[in-house]
Amino acid sequence: MDAEKYECVYVKSGDKAKLRVVTTGIQDDKNIVILTGLKEGEEIITGPYRTVTKELKTGDLINTEKSKEETVEKE
Repeated sequence: MDAEKYECVYVKSGDKAKLRVVTTGIQDDKNIVILTGLKEGEEIITGPYRTVTKELKTGDLINTEKSKEETVEKE
């Protein structure tokens, strides 16, 4: 019997990671459209493939770093 598979992302919940089932749409090598499963304003946890898919677990404490876009002053 095949196990049912889901598309999921980790979201930031306080200072911890929380797994969320999502529905995706069109995608390319760098972008995926999330159609359902997220609430407005939720932060998706990103990182190296191995870290996010193999090592990160629900409830793990997370550290946040500002992206380059957030740290660049707007002119």
